[in-house]
Amino acid sequence: MQFTQEQQNITSFFKANPLTNLLISANAGSGKTTQLVQLSDHCKPNSYFLAFNKTIATTLDEKVLGAVCKTINGFGFGICRNSPTIRSWRVDVRKYDNIIKDVVGLYGHRLDRHQLKELKNQVDSFRQANEANADEVLEEVCNVLKAQTLEERKAAKTMFDDIISRGLTEPKTVDFTDQVWLPVKLDAKFPKIGDLFVDEVQDLTPLQYAFIKKCNAERYIFVGDPKQAIYAFTGADANAFRSCKTQFNCHQLPLTQCFRVPNNTLRYAKLVCPTIHSDFEYPQTDTPAQLKQLTKLYRNNASLIQTYLSLTPSQRENTVVRCTFSPWKYIYTILGLPKDKLVEPEQVALTPDFWTNFKQSDGLDVLKTLLWQFTHDKAVAEHTWIAYAVWIGSYFNDLRTKEFDNNSAEMQLTLSTIHQAKGLEWENVWFSAELPSEAAPTEDNQEDNLFLIGVTRHQKNLFFEPIETD
Repeated sequence: MQFTQEQQNITSFFKANPLTNLLISANAGSGKTTQLVQLSDHCKPNSYFLAFNKTIATTLDEKVLGAVCKTINGFGFGICRNSPTIRSWRVDVRKYDNIIKDVVGLYGHRLDRHQLKELKNQVDSFRQANEANADEVLEEVCNVLKAQTLEERKAAKTMFDDIISRGLTEPKTVDFTDQVWLPVKLDAKFPKIGDLFVDEVQDLTPLQYAFIKKCNAERYIFVGDPKQAIYAFTGADANAFRSCKTQFNCHQLPLTQCFRVPNNTLRYAKLVCPTIHSDFEYPQTDTPAQLKQLTKLYRNNASLIQTYLSLTPSQRENTVVRCTFSPWKYIYTILGLPKDKLVEPEQVALTPDFWTNFKQSDGLDVLKTLLWQFTHDKAVAEHTWIAYAVWIGSYFNDLRTKEFDNNSAEMQLTLSTIHQAKGLEWENVWFSAELPSEAAPTEDNQEDNLFLIGVTRHQKNLFFEPIETD
């Protein structure tokens, strides 16, 4: 394989400077996985790769021989299980739901499901921010409890502190955030680490950043792109990329050449990332309908779901859907259900015949009928419509792992949100979005970053439709 000069520069620096931390600024499609695999041939004993998600960790694990590949949470969970100060061995996703119910009851509060869920959100936010947002969280907790006087606010803070304390002192179980939170807060014993590779550093939360600092590796290798930071809504730190460079005193080297996107369709990406470039062309196809495969990207779940429901039953049979998080919640908006009636899918008993009928008919008409009946037929129990909504959403979750029928005459269609498309690529992509502003792009503009990801997922054809703005 012929490596670019930039790739050779990174490998040479890595081999010649075993004690200098390295920050690789990798543009979209710039072959960072290939680069990391190459570096792994020269890494120290007891080295680790920390990947952004399980899919990336699995991919790296199949290619990397000189290091152990884990997600940050997977690595943290191993520390939880083996550290003498924690010894957590079982995952319980409802750990804090149960703690909150117990503590709220002890303090004499009677809260509905919506209020309890909001308290859980604040507990999650507090941990992901590594306590940096304590003042903002306290305000939200006081709003939930309707605490206005000084005494009420002090009591609210005491109750919240009690919830956090119980989470730290019940070490036999962990939830997802605890897998990183507990090693940071409870002085856990970390393994000896030679080289520590950290991927997608632009999307690190303050908690993940603190966890990585506690790893105390002999050398850190950070990889990321501040122009692909898109997870601020989950608590990611907009300054994570810059913090890695300055606080770890990193030497920064670039990967600018894009191996995925043809040069003749790279002009849109250059609006956000002027340094990106490509050295190959691909003749564009004018008509998407002529293609065997097409991926459509959407800014949000609602638009994606509405597109799916507009397909014919035969088209749906050969369509894969990739939504962000739990799309069943968005069905409430489509059905017009009150948001304070939210329930988890596993809490609902589902009717056997409903989904069979839904798949065999026009889904959009079914939803319209459900909405009409919900608003006009008071004889139908409300929980029945909630069950329908949850069932439909659960179906969209199942579509993530659906496989194409290669014998079908229908186009193989993938519908994905931009967030779910991160790190993936397809031959042909259709994307509709507003063009970035003419002002100089900034690393903190997450809408521009989403645009960049949307226009750099294709290997051959890009069908881009600008949205007209007033």
